[in-house]
Amino acid sequence: MIAGIVLLGYVILPLFGGFRVRRQWRKFRDAVYQSMEYPIINYPRVRTEVLDGESFRFFGQIEAVQGDEQIWLTDGSLSVQVDLKGVEVFTLPALNAYEDEDLLEDNEQAFADASPTHIPANRITSFPQGTRIMVSGELVMVNSRPVFRSGDKKGGELLVLIYDGDPGTILRRSIWSGRQRNEYWNQLTPVSLTLASFSLFILTYIYLRSPGFLYLSHISLTMSLAPLAPLLPPGLLLFSLYRRIWRAGRYLRAERDLLALPARRFGQAVGMRNGSRAFLPDGRVYRLQTFRGLDAALAGCPGAKIRTSRIIVGDSLDRSVFYAFGCSQQAGSSFADPFAECIMIPGEPRSLSERCSRGARFREILGAAIFGTALLINLLVIFTLLWFILV
Repeated sequence: MIAGIVLLGYVILPLFGGFRVRRQWRKFRDAVYQSMEYPIINYPRVRTEVLDGESFRFFGQIEAVQGDEQIWLTDGSLSVQVDLKGVEVFTLPALNAYEDEDLLEDNEQAFADASPTHIPANRITSFPQGTRIMVSGELVMVNSRPVFRSGDKKGGELLVLIYDGDPGTILRRSIWSGRQRNEYWNQLTPVSLTLASFSLFILTYIYLRSPGFLYLSHISLTMSLAPLAPLLPPGLLLFSLYRRIWRAGRYLRAERDLLALPARRFGQAVGMRNGSRAFLPDGRVYRLQTFRGLDAALAGCPGAKIRTSRIIVGDSLDRSVFYAFGCSQQAGSSFADPFAECIMIPGEPRSLSERCSRGARFREILGAAIFGTALLINLLVIFTLLWFILV
């Protein structure tokens, strides 16, 4: 009985919730990736092209609200209507010190350490005019007016992101923060832990009233205190270490995705070779150039930031082969598309991404082992204290 309650309430249900929430955030990131392939809707395109049923992106501000599920956005020259019925809306974490960021990207300092906040669609109508929003998905023409609404086809749901600051940070910020801080702690966890702990406490009372079950009553009472055990000495130090290692693993997963981000435009079949080309949704050429050494990269691609990772040793930057994306002979020129990153990576992006993935997996396993050790130590201490107190 004790083992069943512990397994169900402390392990199975929280882990089930953890896998579910990880799948939800993966779906969010996939929607962001998908939006990279959509062209940006603008006034000339509305006037000259047949757009009905095609997918687009739009960067604008709230212009007006119509009912509980309809809003109007404007970019200054074009107004579009957004049908929010059945749409998930996300608010991106705020910018912290992004303006102070130098040549090297520093996501931990630039962005708040939080996941995007999910808000009900009807709450967006309470946001003031001027709130910045990016929307991507299917566009239909209704009485010659462009309207974004979720389509029936697979992957046809709208992506609606509320953000602050430069729209050029949306892609990077979404991929960096679009994951759970700790998958074990999810919506199911508080309820599951509370019910399991209370059930074990009731079971303790039953065992205490039954002769010959004193030992089981101590085990049951000890396990009922398991949710509090990691926060008590002596395992508290190990628990703090677990949190640091788990956070490092989460950062590595984010760096894995960011390092592979510009290479996604080239597809798996295209090698990472100097001069490789891909096409942006608006038809522009997106180039890859390689430079040997930091000085050559800075000279060949001025204005581009360096995307690095904790797995890359800083002293090796001068000797690295830099993969510069988005830069051409007129390097440093800005793209009209905020999602077309002009970025340099000191190493082969896909290889670095795989190294980050392995590092994250190792830290997850190590963190789980440390957490289990801390929990076991504290449970043994609690059991011993209860034995001396109650016997």
